[in-house]
Amino acid sequence: MEIGPRAFPPVELTNRPSTTNMSDNESAPTRPRAGTNSVPLMHSLKPGADSAIPIYKFVLTGGPCAGKTTSLDRLSSYFRERGFRVYMVPEASTLLQTGGAYVMDLKASDVLNFQWQILSTQIALEDAFTSLAKDTGCPCVILCDRGAMDGSAYVTAEQWEELKSIHDLDTVTLRDTRYNAVFHLVTAAKGAEAYYSLENNGARSESIEQAIEADDRLCRAWVGHPKFFVFDNSTGFESKMQRLISTAANLTGLPSTVKTAKKYLLRSFPTSWPIHVEEFEVEKVYLSVLPTTDEGTKDYDFVRCRTQYGLPSYGMTTVRYLEDSDEPVHLKRVLSAREYAYAVRHRKDHTRKVIKQRRICFLWHNQSFNIHWDCPRPGVRLGHGRLDPVVPRH
Repeated sequence: MEIGPRAFPPVELTNRPSTTNMSDNESAPTRPRAGTNSVPLMHSLKPGADSAIPIYKFVLTGGPCAGKTTSLDRLSSYFRERGFRVYMVPEASTLLQTGGAYVMDLKASDVLNFQWQILSTQIALEDAFTSLAKDTGCPCVILCDRGAMDGSAYVTAEQWEELKSIHDLDTVTLRDTRYNAVFHLVTAAKGAEAYYSLENNGARSESIEQAIEADDRLCRAWVGHPKFFVFDNSTGFESKMQRLISTAANLTGLPSTVKTAKKYLLRSFPTSWPIHVEEFEVEKVYLSVLPTTDEGTKDYDFVRCRTQYGLPSYGMTTVRYLEDSDEPVHLKRVLSAREYAYAVRHRKDHTRKVIKQRRICFLWHNQSFNIHWDCPRPGVRLGHGRLDPVVPRH
């Protein structure tokens, strides 16, 4: 049973000035402006406030020998070269195990506490880096080596529910409110067996079969996150890295060659599901244009409430049309309940309908799909797939 309040704060954006002390030889990056050749900034919620400085938090997860270490290095270099301050949150499990804490030393009754120590350490590290990122006053990217839901792949479903109950946690908070996107890198044991190796991680001991099983469990753990992407081994490792970087660039409003969305009108609707699915209720409220917005702009904003198990998560999307591109960029942030309530109360555009949907999320051949239905036209069912065009279709 899902219980408990939101124990940990969501990702936020900040307008606070920098309080970071820097040495004489280190200069703080200048704050980019919205527009040509800069980091796109999001619209503020309140009139008169500056554009929000974005802080993006991305999870990199996946089975053993999937390319996480290389991915962290590539993404870090990519974003630093484009004006972001980058923070890298280490993997809590590896941190504890390389420090001498091994799960095989524990009695079965102690395994749950071991997983809690991993989870609480991971959250504490993420929150520490997020707090530091806010103080810079610069656009930041926080790269997390695994995330809060990964631990659920290494215990039984009953143990995970018990852990959440003991510590007053819930899946919606852990999965949906802490991260802007989740990138799952498929283990080399699945599709690139010749490259599967245990050499670059001393805490790793899985066979190929165990690696595949772990990869599948980790993938299922994140199904339902609104921005969940899977990168398999169908195109070779270098192409896998390029697909990852292009997707991350697209999420931050930077130029990207990736086209990740296709929509379909469905003829019929399944009455049963042979695969794992997650179901949500979604409400979208479009916001009125702020008085400070440039006249004639096509930019717009909406806020979203997404509910599962009776527990809501909130977000805001800014759609911006930049000077050097005909294609809009979609910039997303996580909102608190208070921010969402403010937006609906003070910024709701009464000329537009509130969109209310039911939504089902699932994976099919390593591609993420959503099905939306009920509103604005009851009976209409829309399939929405985040598709990588370079991956062969089955």
